[in-house]
Parts: sequence; C-alpha cells; structure tokens
Amino acid sequence: MQFKHRLLLKVAVIIRASKLVKYCTINNDERATTPFKLVFFCGEKGLDYLNASLFSVYKHWKKLPEVCIVSDGSPIENIEKGLLKWPRKIKVVSWQECALGFKEDGNMDLYNYAANELLGKKFVGILHFAKQGPVLYSDSDILWYNSPTELDFNSGLKPQIRMSEDVGHFYTNGLLKALGEEKCLETTAFNSGVVFLNGEFSSYYNWKSLCEYLGTNKSIDWFTEQTSFAILKNHFRPEDFFKLTEILIKVDDEYSLKNTRKLYPNILARHYVNVKVTTFWRDFLFMVLLPKFSK
Repeated sequence: MQFKHRLLLKVAVIIRASKLVKYCTINNDERATTPFKLVFFCGEKGLDYLNASLFSVYKHWKKLPEVCIVSDGSPIENIEKGLLKWPRKIKVVSWQECALGFKEDGNMDLYNYAANELLGKKFVGILHFAKQGPVLYSDSDILWYNSPTELDFNSGLKPQIRMSEDVGHFYTNGLLKALGEEKCLETTAFNSGVVFLNGEFSSYYNWKSLCEYLGTNKSIDWFTEQTSFAILKNHFRPEDFFKLTEILIKVDDEYSLKNTRKLYPNILARHYVNVKVTTFWRDFLFMVLLPKFSK
C-alpha cells in the first residue's frame, strides 16, 4: 500500500474516532416535520456512521423527519445512549419487536428470516414501519446533501416502493430463479440503501413463495433483502426510482481528497458502499467545516 493511502486511512480513522458530531450544533428550529418517517437499521458499532448521517439530514433537509431506528440486536439502551440529540421524535426498537408482528399474523417465515439473518432483520424492520405509513429508509453509510424529492404521498396508490439505482445487479440468483423472477436482471439494477415505502406488500402474487424462501432456505447469501426489495419494486412500480444522479454510488475515489459535494452539487445523497472507510469521513469533515451549500 502506498504511503499516501496509509496516511489517508489513518486520517479517516482519526476523524471517525474524534466523534466530531458531538461538537456540531443541533437545535429544534422552525422547520416543518416531514410527512414520512426516516428509518435506519443499525447496531452499536455503527453509531458513528448513523450520527454523521443524521447530521447530514439536519444540515441539508428543508424539513426534519421523525426517526425510527431498528436495532440489529444491540441493546436498545446502548444505542439510545450513543445517539446525538435529535430535534424531533426519535425511537429505537428491537428487530424482535418488528418481527413479532409478522409472527402474530402467521408469517413465521419472515420471523425466521429476521431471526437467522442480519439483513433479514433490516428487511423485516423496514416492512414493519411501512405498514404503519410512509417511510424513507436510509443506510447509515449515506450522507445527505439535499432534501429527498418527488416522493408521492398523496396518490392513494398502495403499496408504494421506490428504490435507488445501483451500478450492477447485486442480487441472489437462487432467489430469482426460485420465484421465476429472472427478468429482474433485465431491468434497472436496484439498491436497497435508500428505499421509500408505504403500505404492505402481500398482494405480490408470489408473496408466500418469497417468504418461504427467505425463512427456510439454508444457502442464504448477502443480497437476499436487496433482491427481495428489487422483486417487489419490479412488480409494483419498476419505472419510479432514484437515479444515480440523485443517490450517487461511486467507488473510484477511495484515496482522493476531492469533496463529493463540489464535484456533484446536484445530488440528493451519496451511498458510500465499499469505500466508506475513507471517503465517508473525508466528506463528513468537509460537511462539518464548510458552510451549508447553496445552489
């Protein structure tokens, strides 16, 4: 590894460890509350990313959301203790609480999926809140640079699902084949880092088979929740999604010092995926130090 790369990695570690967000001013200002809840899936070890993501929302959104956090199994009290002070209602729930509702409705497959798989907990947690009303899910390794736009709350159409575009089809092929949904590989590639949902999705014609696969398949892999959301997306509203020009995904600047906001002033957010160890904290430092961007 080059000296420059080692140095940038070390600096990124220092930025993360410094917990800069503790020194950022967050007030309960006059902004209105969003008509949707903002949902995260997080554990105790990811709180640094979550707090930074929340700060980016506070700094750049025109309205502020109520926040719901689904715990990955970490003690709820530890997550609550480590959270920044949010100026709206913020609620932390266990994945068990989310999954229990499906169990009580007789869907043991989704309960088992959550019990056995990390990203099953994410999938079930998001669906749990979507049944209650409109939600915008955001991975914690996302920084927001503008308010989310074009979210259709009032069409009366349910269920609603809007995902973000991906740079490739990172799906579970076994799941696609089992459900006869290989056509998903011929449409836009979708990512589950940002997902807007409203309603429940059991009207999908192959819902029972999807749940059975998730709850009973022993060769489950990393992309089952993303594949499941993509299947639902392609069934209900395949044409409506956040484009890469809105939710940016790029992996070619891992050791660059260039500020994402300066290079891409019109994006809503960036999902840092595989390069988050350096680029996320580089951009967060810029976000803290520089004034709010104005187009």
